[in-house]
Amino acid sequence: KIIPLFPTFFCENHLDLDNQPIIDFCYEEMKKTPGRIYSNQGGWQSDDYPQCPQPLVPLFSAVEKIMEDVRKHLGMRPDHIQKVMTSWININRQGNWNQYHTHTGASLAGCYYVKTPQNSGNIQFFNPSFAASELIPVPIREHPVMYNSVLESFVPQAGVLYIFPGYLPHMVAPNESPEDRISIAFNTNPMRIC
Repeated sequence: KIIPLFPTFFCENHLDLDNQPIIDFCYEEMKKTPGRIYSNQGGWQSDDYPQCPQPLVPLFSAVEKIMEDVRKHLGMRPDHIQKVMTSWININRQGNWNQYHTHTGASLAGCYYVKTPQNSGNIQFFNPSFAASELIPVPIREHPVMYNSVLESFVPQAGVLYIFPGYLPHMVAPNESPEDRISIAFNTNPMRIC
């Protein structure tokens, strides 16, 4: 009897949004501030937006609807919601990347891809159980299964939204395209509703 213990939640959604106004907003924001350095190696990252900027309202309205389904899948009580607490913009030019990190303090995190030229760098998620690689070492692994997986890599596509636990380690490989890769990231936490 094989029982999968402690699976990791991961959600992928394809959103039907007009990304051009979001792209325009991102570039306007980049002109206003020098940005910050967090996980980004090169590129530009905005400061946190504690409230949703107007051009991102369609995106976060879609996120709120998805979060209702997420709440049910995670077994959360109906008097609570997953509320977006902060969001920020990532613009990675050629050669820029995001190093291995987690979203400390966030129950769930998310990343929406706005612009993704070909070869703009995969997003890579790592098994949060650091001992997982000891089960079946790579040299003797015939093929990946959920019990021996230590890394999952996704090719970013414009219009795709990923939602995952804030504790799930991840990174984004270098952008090899001469065009920018743009994403909107956010953190959520549970909040009681009246």
